[in-house]
Amino acid sequence: MNDEQEAGGERNSYGCSAADYDIHSYKYNRVLFHNMMGFMDLCLEIDVISKKAIIMYCGTRTDLAGKQYDFDAFMDNIAENHIYSQDYRFFKWQMEINNLKRLRQETEFQVHIIGESGLPEALRVILTPLSDKDGNIKCIYMSAKNIEADIQRERLMEKEKNAIFAAMSNTYLCIVYANLTLNRCELFANAVVDAVLPRRTEYDKLYEYIYNKVDADYRGKFEKYFCPASVKKHFSESGEPIVLELPQLLSDGQHWTELRAAIVSHASDELVIIIFLSLIDDRRQSEIEAKQRLESINEQLRKNLTSEEQYRQAMVSGASMVYYINLTANCITDEMYETIDGVEVDVLNEVGLSVPCRFDEFANKWAEKMVSPQDRESFKKIYNREHIMQSFLDGKAEIVHEFQSKLRGEASIRVIRHTILIVYDDPAHDMVAMCTVKDVTRLRAEEYKNKISLVKAYESAKQANAAKSDFLSRMSHDIRTPMNAIIGMTTIARMNLGDMEKVSDCLKKIDMSSAHLLGLLNEVLDMSKIEAGNFELGSEQFDIVKLTQDLIEMSRAVIDEKHHKLTLNIGELKHTTVEGDSQRIRQVFVNLLGNAVKYTPPYGNITISLNEKSPRTPRLGCYEFIFEDNGIGMTQEYMKYIFDPFSRAEDTRINSIEGTGLGLSIAKNIVSMMDGTIQVESEVNKGSKFTVTIFLKLPDTIYPQEKINRTENGYNTLYESSYNIYSGKNILLVEDNKRNAEVASELIGITGANVELAENGRVAVERCMAHEPGYYGLIFMDIQLPVMNGYDAARCIRMLDREDAKSIPIIAMTANAFTEDVEAAYSAGMNEHIAKPLEFGRLTEVLKKWLG
Repeated sequence: MNDEQEAGGERNSYGCSAADYDIHSYKYNRVLFHNMMGFMDLCLEIDVISKKAIIMYCGTRTDLAGKQYDFDAFMDNIAENHIYSQDYRFFKWQMEINNLKRLRQETEFQVHIIGESGLPEALRVILTPLSDKDGNIKCIYMSAKNIEADIQRERLMEKEKNAIFAAMSNTYLCIVYANLTLNRCELFANAVVDAVLPRRTEYDKLYEYIYNKVDADYRGKFEKYFCPASVKKHFSESGEPIVLELPQLLSDGQHWTELRAAIVSHASDELVIIIFLSLIDDRRQSEIEAKQRLESINEQLRKNLTSEEQYRQAMVSGASMVYYINLTANCITDEMYETIDGVEVDVLNEVGLSVPCRFDEFANKWAEKMVSPQDRESFKKIYNREHIMQSFLDGKAEIVHEFQSKLRGEASIRVIRHTILIVYDDPAHDMVAMCTVKDVTRLRAEEYKNKISLVKAYESAKQANAAKSDFLSRMSHDIRTPMNAIIGMTTIARMNLGDMEKVSDCLKKIDMSSAHLLGLLNEVLDMSKIEAGNFELGSEQFDIVKLTQDLIEMSRAVIDEKHHKLTLNIGELKHTTVEGDSQRIRQVFVNLLGNAVKYTPPYGNITISLNEKSPRTPRLGCYEFIFEDNGIGMTQEYMKYIFDPFSRAEDTRINSIEGTGLGLSIAKNIVSMMDGTIQVESEVNKGSKFTVTIFLKLPDTIYPQEKINRTENGYNTLYESSYNIYSGKNILLVEDNKRNAEVASELIGITGANVELAENGRVAVERCMAHEPGYYGLIFMDIQLPVMNGYDAARCIRMLDREDAKSIPIIAMTANAFTEDVEAAYSAGMNEHIAKPLEFGRLTEVLKKWLG
């Protein structure tokens, strides 16, 4: 034992006294823990070297372990033979003896050595100084470990982590990998997040940065959950993630974001978490809109509470079953009974359930047991919890569905209406549905009958429309036929002005075609008024026998042309003077006689019979007219539709005969308005018989009817008797159409009267004012005039302050020929009405009546 040993006590094999052993024993064990190659104890000048260090120093010799070596020589050898050239100076400086003597705490550094492959490999060197009780450094432990494999493994893990986070950054705005213990974090962010912070930073700085970006109203909430102290405390105590929604300012403006933090690892020494930042603008907006819709629905329900209660009562009325569902809880808590024919049936028991039960389970069982197979899938689609709740969120508070169901114990099928009324219970925060079940079998059966009726009506209307289309097609032909004759005959007459016989023949044919065209137009107008319900009858006195005789004379030409034999049988008549609409009666008779003439082949027989039957009342006469022929007749099938508008028999024998298919329909309507009837008897190839019965009023006083002399051929002698009879009379003609004015002037001029023309109503009034009273003997007034119409002009003339203002005859001369037009003329102060086109006979009758 030397002096030093004596002074410091007994020394151990490490050159330390027993007193120093306790000081460095802990550090020694730690060095052993870190050292994977062995270790070297350095007591400043003396080295005790481990086996691995000996191998590095002198190859394979391991018998030198535990020996003492010169420190400088040993380090030089290692540096020159094993340390990578770029780290040589650094290693020598670290291991220089004077630097080691100044070492006061454990130091770690890294250098590279030449590996077995000849490539540099990382070596971690740890220097741990050991001191005595006075704090003096007595020795230094040195340990070294090859960490190349660890570094390569960490690099691979870093690469994989970066790849994963890069992929996740497409979904998230930012991902933060944070070691809270070391206050370190790594950021993976996309372009929307400001790149102010470096990728690797401290968590404290990251928190402060996000805090300043968060909306001021939400910073307190963010601080509560994500400040360093709070987040450490939370994840130290719980593994539950932190989820927070808040608005914050990003590079392109303010957005709603979600921060979601979850723990990665929590070893004894380190706490690692991961934070995801995602954009939730769309989701937040959808939630806001859904909330607004719900609030709107609730507000509406609150406003309509009274009417809703009334509606509920109406819904419940007549229901066979009423029950409630808690949609939020998906349960039925009340018993369900259905009343059928006065008997209550436990519905839940029938499907094998009892309260409380799940609503979706009840719905499935009820569908299988009670709903018919053809309606089962649609019922399940509508009658399910998700569909009902979504309907309410979409603003539909009521769902009505009908399905077929088998009546219990019977084979018959019934139709069930299932109504679901959905409300939101604010106090309980539950969505609740009230459901009613009603048997609507009878109602649907009635609707089906009505539907069949509508279908029939539709088919009937369709047929009528087809008939009208056919009618328009025929009308086009029928109108063009007389128009062609008029235009053609006019051209022929113009080309033969020197041949009076030819011109006379053309004019005769023009007259016939014009009359036929006028008849077509009148029939169409009459049918239109009948369908519109505006057809009215007039009333005047006339002789029923004379009317019949005039009818025959009117038709004499066409009867003679076909060589028919016409017989008129007049029975015993007590009353020949009657009151009624002679024009409409004549229209009926012209149609019936015209059909008899048209549909009877040449040399046929036509008979007209007139009889007076016993009246129902003393003031009413009953007259029977029979039109009978031996023509082509009609089928029994067509006779079912003979009075339908636009109908014509399908018979090739009548294709060339002109007709609208409206005549008989109009005739029947006229007769019906006279409280009469038309009866038809017919047989194909044998002829037809039409019996018309009408009722006409008998006047109090019988006025003698003026006789009009007629020639044998049926033409009257009005022209000869009217020539120049009103010479010296002034007549004012108010007409804006030059052609119409020319025609009227010529016809009136035949009587010898002087005709003055006024082109509108105002001029007519001015003409009257310009002449002395009595200058005009009569005024013919058109209605549709420019500047002032005929009605207003007549009123103005009647209001003039002159002697003849009230007495001068004003005659309406217009194409407005309906009953209401005649009444309008009388209301305006006119004395009579003449319809265009003008007939000379009617014109002379009016002149004779008012001029004498």
